[in-house]
Amino acid sequence: MLPVKPFSQVQFSIVMAHLIIDPDEIQRLARISSIKNPQEYRSQFNNATERLATQLRGSVAESWNVCFPTWLDSLGRVKDLACGVRKMTYVPSYATVLGREFVRAYSNDYRFLIDLLFEMPVNSHEYLCTCDLLEMMVEEFHIINKNSKLEELYRIDRLMPPVIILEFSCDLNYERLTLMGEFLRQVALDFIIN
Repeated sequence: MLPVKPFSQVQFSIVMAHLIIDPDEIQRLARISSIKNPQEYRSQFNNATERLATQLRGSVAESWNVCFPTWLDSLGRVKDLACGVRKMTYVPSYATVLGREFVRAYSNDYRFLIDLLFEMPVNSHEYLCTCDLLEMMVEEFHIINKNSKLEELYRIDRLMPPVIILEFSCDLNYERLTLMGEFLRQVALDFIIN
């Protein structure tokens, strides 16, 4: 793991080298299907409350810096269940729970995530994790009724990452989308319907 320097509170720049997703890894990340056995679940959630509190303190940039290695090491992304994967039972991984708690804790700092999209290569793990968090952010904004923030997310004109394009390639509502703003608008529509 590369050394991580602390972020400035006023201005941030990503200090980790961009971790480009290997083309062979795209298939796995687009078909990911959560925790497979109970022992893995138990081991992931040992001391979870304390770990969450430790990882989600400080500024949004500091927490990103602390949380990103967890997402990278455990899954390679934040979401642990790809869109097209169906399971009889679903148990979220610690990485996904951390992502949801990150979104709840820093929903007012959503522009940080938008800024990350403009800093990262579209085929990097950082970009994919940011997109996963923005997808979760759309759901959070609907729950807490922050429509003006949703509109800003819908205007993001950055490309969707290859993993998400593949993940949603068989869904007629998503297959022609190319921009993150369009994708997030469709996520919002699906969230309202479901």
